[in-house]
Amino acid sequence: MRGPAALRCSNGADCVAYSTLGEPAKLSRGNPGPWCFACEERRIAAEVEAAAAKSKDERPRKATGLPKANRPHLGKRNEPEEHVCMKRSCERPVAESDGTALFCREHAETSRAAAVSERRRTWVLNCERAVRSAIASGDERLERRWAKLLLAAEVSFAEAEAELRVAEIRARSTTATQRAKRIPKRG
Repeated sequence: MRGPAALRCSNGADCVAYSTLGEPAKLSRGNPGPWCFACEERRIAAEVEAAAAKSKDERPRKATGLPKANRPHLGKRNEPEEHVCMKRSCERPVAESDGTALFCREHAETSRAAAVSERRRTWVLNCERAVRSAIASGDERLERRWAKLLLAAEVSFAEAEAELRVAEIRARSTTATQRAKRIPKRG
């Protein structure tokens, strides 16, 4: 009998190991979080870098012009800097933050849907395990109860997978249209 499917990094295609493995990295048993250790290190490095940049901005300045709190943050071209989504090839403005990473509304929705789907998949696996255990014990009442829960869990998991696919399509479609706007037309 094979063990439960290995849990994978919740960053999906944005996992550090994805380009090498062609799939998100497996999570080790000692890893308590939803991300692989490499993605977690990358996230922490970005967090430290952001904190360093923030502390650099908070250093005392000469008392000229506007107070620091009232000055607009300017980018390279002396224009206010707009924060964009952290996902690759996405240039939508930031709408939500998960503590450290900034995402557009569509990618945040995809991330939430993936987390829900993963929790429901785990529940299906737990129910399957309980049904097998009830069959082995010979307790028909327990077997019926877990079988009923398993059916409900499978339906719930299928709904979560459908919601995840819809969220991924929404996130992809607007990215593709934005990319198309940047590519000059020939003709």
